[in-house]
Amino acid sequence: MDEWAKIRQTFRQSIAKSQTLIDELRDFKNII
Repeated sequence: MDEWAKIRQTFRQSIAKSQTLIDELRDFKNII
């Protein structure tokens, strides 16, 4: 169970990072 919680936390962090990256790319496109 602890292992599963760790996996879920890592997964959530990855999604958060991806979302931030996507937002940054959108802003970058708007600048151009």
